Amino acid sequence: MTDTTPNNDQTKAEEIPLGDIDKLLEKEDPEFTKSLEEVRAVESAKDVEIDAAAIDESQVPDEPVEGDKKAGKIKALRLKLKTAIRNLQLKFQARLKTAGKDFVQFLKVRPKQFALFAVKAIKAGIKGAAVPINAYQEATRVQKITVLTVILLGTASVWVLLANFKGIWIPQINEPLLANFETVADHVEPYNPKDDGESFYSAFPQERHEYLFPKFKVNLARTADNPDPMGAFEIIAVLDSKDTAIEVSDRQVEFSDLVQRVFEEETFTDLATELGKQKLKSKIKRELNQKLTQGWAKDINFKTFVLKP
Repeated sequence: MTDTTPNNDQTKAEEIPLGDIDKLLEKEDPEFTKSLEEVRAVESAKDVEIDAAAIDESQVPDEPVEGDKKAGKIKALRLKLKTAIRNLQLKFQARLKTAGKDFVQFLKVRPKQFALFAVKAIKAGIKGAAVPINAYQEATRVQKITVLTVILLGTASVWVLLANFKGIWIPQINEPLLANFETVADHVEPYNPKDDGESFYSAFPQERHEYLFPKFKVNLARTADNPDPMGAFEIIAVLDSKDTAIEVSDRQVEFSDLVQRVFEEETFTDLATELGKQKLKSKIKRELNQKLTQGWAKDINFKTFVLKP
């Protein structure tokens, strides 16, 4: 026989009033009760319906930062200003286009009115011009002298300003810069830049400083026509001073390795021509000058130049 009598504990739990549940929750967990009260205090608008399924959280923009708000306002203000200026320009251009046509049309339609307006304008101009003349005639002698002095000073200032714009500096406080020796030279000779000249460094006797790099052999850059090219070379660096030659001698290993690497980048075809040799000299001189701490290399000469294709 099955016992259908309900459990006393279950019956008591099911019959607990709601008010006792609130008291029990407040006693056991006051923080939870407080949070429930805050939720109840929030009232939603009755005329608003929100469909939670239609909200895409990825499309909800983040709250703008204060700096972004200011930048946005400044950008909007600049855009409005540019738009206003552009509109004014367009209106002015449109007005200029129609002004000439309107004036011609006015002359055709009302030539008599235009003639009367022109006569009135000329009379008004003559009358207005007579006002300062009459005022000058009625002024005292001191006032007349003052007016004439101001006019003369203004005219002189304008003349000096225009003269300065033309290159005539008036008044001359200092002597002008000497831009051409022809005016102070004892003798003048014509010179054509296309004619061959003599180098400034070779025009006067100078001590010659050279450094001979030890003979070296290097592999040149490979090409289809020359798969294994080689060469033996000796170069002479012409230097500007004795101190520079001493530096090159002290760093001979470094500079020799530098020169060999320059040769390794060249091909047999290029070095077989005079143009290729001149370019090689320029490269070597440039590399040496970049590494030197004092002085410079003036020229590069070849003492030994042997190629093997």
